[in-house]
Amino acid sequence: MAKFVPRQRKHKVLAREKAKENAVAPLDADTNAEQIDPEERRLMREKKERMKKELQGDVKVSGKKAKRLDKYIENKLRKDENREILAKLSQSKIDTNLFTSSKTIGQGKETKRQAISRAMRERKAGVEVDEDGDEILFERPRQQDSSSDEDSEDDEPAPALAPIPAQKPASPPTEAPTAISAPQPSAAAAGSGLKRPLDLDEAGRPVLRKRQRRGGIQSKFTIAEPAKGDLEEEWSGFSSEDEGVGGAKLGSADTEEDASESGSGDDSDEDDDEEEDGESASDEDDSDIDIDSDDSSSEAKPSAFKAWATAQRNEALGFKPASESTQILDVPRPDNFTPRAAEQEPLPEELQPSVNLARKAFGVTVTRTPEIQEARLKLPVVGEEQRIMEAIHNHDIIVVCGSTGSGKTTQVPQFLYEAGYGSPDSPTSGMIGVTQPRRVAAVSMSKRVAEEMGDHAECVAYQIRFEGTTSAKTAIKFMTDGVLLREIAQDFSLKKYSAIIIDEAHERSVNTDILIGMLSRINNVRQEDQNGSSPLKPLKIIIMSATLRVEDMTQNSQLFATPPPVVEVEGRQHPVTIHFARRTRPDYVDELYNKISRGHKKLPPGGFLVFLTGQNEIVQLSKRLEAAFGGLTPASGPKVQISASEAPMEVEDIEFGDVDDFDAGEIDDEISEGEGDEDEDEEFKIEEEEGETGPLKMQVLPLYSLLPTREQMRVFKEPPEGTRQVILATNVAETSLTIPGTRYVFDCGRSKERQYDEVSGVQTYAIGWVSKASANQRSGRAGRTGPGHCYRLYSSAVYERDLPQFSEPELLRMPIDGVVLQLKSMNLSNVVNFPFPTPPDRASLRKAERLLHYLSAISAEGQVTRIGSTMSIFPLSPRFARILLPRRAIDVPYLPLVPLGVGADVDKFVYLHPSSPLAHMSPQELPEYVVYAYLQRATHGVDPTKTPKTRMHALTDVTGGQLAGLAKGTPLLTYGKPVKEVRATAMEREVWVVPYLRAEGVGGSGWPLPMKKVIEKREVGKGWVVQ
Repeated sequence: MAKFVPRQRKHKVLAREKAKENAVAPLDADTNAEQIDPEERRLMREKKERMKKELQGDVKVSGKKAKRLDKYIENKLRKDENREILAKLSQSKIDTNLFTSSKTIGQGKETKRQAISRAMRERKAGVEVDEDGDEILFERPRQQDSSSDEDSEDDEPAPALAPIPAQKPASPPTEAPTAISAPQPSAAAAGSGLKRPLDLDEAGRPVLRKRQRRGGIQSKFTIAEPAKGDLEEEWSGFSSEDEGVGGAKLGSADTEEDASESGSGDDSDEDDDEEEDGESASDEDDSDIDIDSDDSSSEAKPSAFKAWATAQRNEALGFKPASESTQILDVPRPDNFTPRAAEQEPLPEELQPSVNLARKAFGVTVTRTPEIQEARLKLPVVGEEQRIMEAIHNHDIIVVCGSTGSGKTTQVPQFLYEAGYGSPDSPTSGMIGVTQPRRVAAVSMSKRVAEEMGDHAECVAYQIRFEGTTSAKTAIKFMTDGVLLREIAQDFSLKKYSAIIIDEAHERSVNTDILIGMLSRINNVRQEDQNGSSPLKPLKIIIMSATLRVEDMTQNSQLFATPPPVVEVEGRQHPVTIHFARRTRPDYVDELYNKISRGHKKLPPGGFLVFLTGQNEIVQLSKRLEAAFGGLTPASGPKVQISASEAPMEVEDIEFGDVDDFDAGEIDDEISEGEGDEDEDEEFKIEEEEGETGPLKMQVLPLYSLLPTREQMRVFKEPPEGTRQVILATNVAETSLTIPGTRYVFDCGRSKERQYDEVSGVQTYAIGWVSKASANQRSGRAGRTGPGHCYRLYSSAVYERDLPQFSEPELLRMPIDGVVLQLKSMNLSNVVNFPFPTPPDRASLRKAERLLHYLSAISAEGQVTRIGSTMSIFPLSPRFARILLPRRAIDVPYLPLVPLGVGADVDKFVYLHPSSPLAHMSPQELPEYVVYAYLQRATHGVDPTKTPKTRMHALTDVTGGQLAGLAKGTPLLTYGKPVKEVRATAMEREVWVVPYLRAEGVGGSGWPLPMKKVIEKREVGKGWVVQ
């Protein structure tokens, strides 16, 4: 039997052919396949496999290299695909004649030149032009007489002619009177009197003046050659008051545009627009028009027409003019006539008259050296002193916005001091407080201001943790925001201060936000006290920011009931050139080393300021630079040990290990080592200083928060001669620092910031991109003393794509329970209503209060406890602070054998005296029983609610077995029932019992002592008795 062959079905063949024509999947495709890919994806996958096979070959590679190879192939295919798309797009052309330039966006009404150009382009392109376009391109000619031409000429400014010696006219020109007492009629009545008759010749035919066609672009200032007779003719004055200054008289045959515009009422406005756009052709044509009439006829026609027109207008209005010789009309005025005040633009808000007119002017004269005075006058903020001080006098709270280099940090405190703030003889005798977010900024700014104050240098001081220079003469006090917060906790009204300046408010640190909220409350308290009998003056609060992002403060009604005025000041004095990297490399520390090495060899003299993320990176890079170029040894000093609760804590203080991971999406492309070095060397060529080389030696100095103050201040000293200063700093050098000699900034674009995981409740410090505002602040460090350059280690694409515009406030990046505990420790009971600049969620605040109550940090009434006050000192989350909270030996209670008193109010416990040797032991090492020599109780303090504790002076420690042996046979010792029987007879037994130590006459069982094995005998009438 023959093999079975299935018959070919005709409809299936037709379906396959149709599917091929339509480029769709055939009907007999494998429908059981796991995935059906489009044709393009399949080709792309095959091409990728082919490239991988060609590049890799038979060599085995590691997983990391395989991933890099796959990434390279994907980038290569993507670039090829983009190249093909661009090639296809280049084949199609678009006519751009009808496109409009983007510079006209927001212009509003287009000018006449733009309208004519647009209409001509639309007509040339074949676009249907509407009636408005026809009116722009074409105008109907009108027949006018010579008098109308002359009048049209009077309304336009005469063209500039050749200078002709002018003489003063013999008599002033006559003009029709303009003062009219009759009411002004309607527009129709006024226009009917100005209608002009047609100019006719002797035969009765209309006179048409010749008109020269425009032959191209003609000069607007054509110098006409005067005739020989004109040079000898004496100038006889103006023909009318509207005619331009010039001695030569020209014919006034107007163009088509002038003829159409002569009868409208907006001639002057339209002519002005035409002159601005360069479209006015009347002045160009007048210089080329033939002069047909003589001087006498052209001089008489305008005056005759004006007289006739004035007479017709007066007749229509019913006005009878006075005599021609009258120049000034004596208009009668009513008895109650009051002249209207002259109109003028209102003054800006900061220059308005002071609200407090009773304020007495007070000033302090400061003598400065000419060099310092000259340097101050170059600062932009000095030019705004009047605006700033008027705003301070008229408002209690103001915001000053000035970019990097404006000089607001050093000059605004001096403005206040010169105006009397801080002077003991002035009405505002309180100090001027200036807060800085970092210690190095507070110390350096105080020294700089002291230098500029000249003979009043002793009035400037600073105060940071463990260090300060304040005295009785201090009028300007620089400090960190934490110092001022501690002063607020002690004195809420801040009676010692008359003005507080909060600098660098744009950083939005936790202390700054809390400080702004506290000062808004203090300002209200001082205003209420002023209304009463308190001598306190309102507190002046000046918030200074380097950016214009102040809406969170100015538009926050809970923070400030009345929005404070914002005074803007110009920014940077000197230009700073920004150099972006061609590629963003992941190992930015190694890239910084390469750039610094090349820049040190190629760049002209000038200091380097390098921004890194933490102390470990600074130490690592400084070792490499010192090994390559040499360096100076750091200043030596004795090491001291301080308590962790008293150490100054900043962002970089807590290290959670090195963070070496980076996101692959943060780099542009995988590149080979050494690629693009030639292009990068080009960025170190400075044209204006080409050929000048820098010093050969290098001085490397670190700058971070944990560095001692003496080491931090070394960056402000001049380097040795022939040495380039290289400062490796964290973001502590980002604001408020002017390092002399710094011209070049190297920015890695990253910083170590606090991040909080709401799910796990753990906060970490991770390395991430800085904001654009911070990047601009860093680049501004190079332009403080002269033109500078900023080299960024990331590309412009990364700058636009990955860097946010502003950084998120630190208050929203940390656990809110720590902030609530800090506010509670400042005796704020209701934290929910606290005026935060950027308020957190109210539910989060309530949840944080419950957590603190569970941790015994606050009481049920919301008041902070002693444990909470101790927990607030730790720079940790309250959860971790509660775990690490130590228990001191002097707070361990002991129960005395003899009670101290009777009653519920009597404290039944005694505590170790701090002078006892046992007070230095940990609670776990304290003995269970102590024999004391005597007891001591302190007197009541200021707070009547606190009861003083009873302290004991310990004599020696003792064990429970020793107490049982000492008290044996006395009424102090009793025994309990047998716990375990060892052996027993009828009259004697050996058992384990628990002895109790009890004072005589005191009820209860007493103190249980350790179990003891005793022998008991049976006695008649007594039972078992211990022997």
